[in-house]
Amino acid sequence: GVVAGEMGEVLRLMRPLITTADCIKCHARQGYEFGSLRGGLSVSVAIDPLWEIRRPNMWLAMLGTILLWLLGLAIIVGGGWRLIVLARQQRDVDDWVRFLDQYDRLTGLPNKRTILAMLELEVARARQKGTPFCLILVDIDGFRKINNALGHGHGDKLLQQVGDRLSAAVRGRGTVGHFGAGAFPVMLPHAGGSADAGHVVNDLLERFKEPFSIGTQEVFVTVCCGISLFPNDGEDAGQLLQNSAGALHSAKAKGKGSFSFYAPAMNAEAIEQVQLESELRRALESDELVLHYQPQVDAGSGKVIAAEALVRWQHPQLGLLMPDRFIPVAEEGGLMLALGDWVLAAACRQMREWKEQGGPQLPVAINLSASQFQQAGLVRFFEKTLAQSGVRPGLLVIEVTESTLMTNTTQVLDTMERLQDCGFRLSIDDFGTGYSSLSYLKHLPIDSLKIDKSFVHDLPEDADSRGIVKAIISLAENLKMKVLAEGVETQAQLEFLRDQGCPNMQGFLFSRPLAAGDFATWASQRPSAES
Repeated sequence: GVVAGEMGEVLRLMRPLITTADCIKCHARQGYEFGSLRGGLSVSVAIDPLWEIRRPNMWLAMLGTILLWLLGLAIIVGGGWRLIVLARQQRDVDDWVRFLDQYDRLTGLPNKRTILAMLELEVARARQKGTPFCLILVDIDGFRKINNALGHGHGDKLLQQVGDRLSAAVRGRGTVGHFGAGAFPVMLPHAGGSADAGHVVNDLLERFKEPFSIGTQEVFVTVCCGISLFPNDGEDAGQLLQNSAGALHSAKAKGKGSFSFYAPAMNAEAIEQVQLESELRRALESDELVLHYQPQVDAGSGKVIAAEALVRWQHPQLGLLMPDRFIPVAEEGGLMLALGDWVLAAACRQMREWKEQGGPQLPVAINLSASQFQQAGLVRFFEKTLAQSGVRPGLLVIEVTESTLMTNTTQVLDTMERLQDCGFRLSIDDFGTGYSSLSYLKHLPIDSLKIDKSFVHDLPEDADSRGIVKAIISLAENLKMKVLAEGVETQAQLEFLRDQGCPNMQGFLFSRPLAAGDFATWASQRPSAES
């Protein structure tokens, strides 16, 4: 133990003396017993020198211990924080997966799966309380064309703004979702009936009179609405949604910016559209499609300068169907590529037949859809088709719309230049109705502009139409392009256009579209550009 002494604190060490067997030999008579304690030996050591030796080592030991504690604490804290971060990241991933499962990524609105679930809940609530509610399906008019014209990036921004505008319109009254493309369902749980639904729809349509700001330009957009009411138009979510789609289809048939309430006859119309799409697929393989040709004439001499090939469908039961009956079906069903390829091949075959039979050798114009224009290998396909038919590229005029030209402008310009290098003529169809930029137009290898018939229809009485037509003719002249007016039906229209310097025309005043044989006969009886 440590005791105080003359030398200060000392460490006293003691060793006991225990009786062993050897001790008993001599000390047994003195009463010693084996194992008994009979004394001890002790030594005292001054402790201060020991402290002097131990003190540095003690501080090192304490420092080492502290460092070990700090290291252990850092490992515990760091490991715990890492676990917290990993858990938070996992939670964020789970939240994002749940969001994608329930909401549209682009607009942040409930997706189709979520809307259907909400509809089922609302149906159950309305059935229990015996109250009606309304489902409106809103669709952007011509969204595919708008998306192609603006580009997909700006098209996405437009969808976001449309979703925001719809949400603002129904805030507090219902829920807006997004099904993809231009379709937005609007669920109104508290709509009392058709009158309330009509007020809401009118409010929605009114809000779309204001333009949308997309990039540096303003875009005017219209929507159509299809309305179904519970329980009259369906007793479950699927049926309500289907009937809203039927009403929407009916609204689109009325024109842009329209709406329709569901009626039972609409289901029959929707079924007819599905059946028509199936039959159109068959028609492409069974030679039910035919081309009619409408002449294009020189306004001054009346000479035939070219013809436009227009597709018709000789339906076995419905008779001859015009393009407005089946082209929308082809667009919705993804058949425009196949239809466009058929038109090109059929037009080339017909030009070869006319040549072999000594018929008219005139340029023939065909319409090229946006989906065809974006098709890989388009130029090669055109060259191959004309080579097989023996038709010179200069006899084929390719007509494209303004909206097609504004889709992926770099690719469009490259494709058009390659087509022109191959000898094809290029024309802008329905000029004045699209979104083309004049600064972009001047760089395109265009041979001619076609004035849309919507501007010709009201000539010469309508002042706006007169101004637009004059401007297009002047523009074409300045850009060294030919110009053709389509839809000419009256002598007054012809005289006005001729006075304004429009050299070429097309319309019922000269001839309706004719079957190939009838066109050859008609053309042979008139002076042609070849004569």
